[in-house]
Amino acid sequence: MVMSDLQQQFIDNRLIDVKPAVPKDQMPAQAPEMAKIFVGALTQNVTSSMLRDYFSNFGQVVEAVVVVDRQTSRSRGFGFVRFSR
Repeated sequence: MVMSDLQQQFIDNRLIDVKPAVPKDQMPAQAPEMAKIFVGALTQNVTSSMLRDYFSNFGQVVEAVVVVDRQTSRSRGFGFVRFSR
C-alpha cells in the first residue's frame, strides 16, 4: 500500500489523520509502502469494524483496532490498521 493513496480520507464525514505507524527515528525519507498505519481524529462512534471496512478498499486488512480508554471503554480518537504485505 502506498501512503499517497491515503491522503484526504474521510470516515463518518470527518477528515481523518493517516500516517505510517513507525517511530519517527526509524522513518525513511520516503515511505513508499507501509504495512501498518496510524489513523487519528476519529469520532467517538467509529468502531474497529468500520475501520476495517473502510480501509479494505486500499488492500487486505489483517487487523483494525480503535484504541479505547481502559477505565471508560470510550474511544481515544485514534487507531491502527495493519495490511498484509
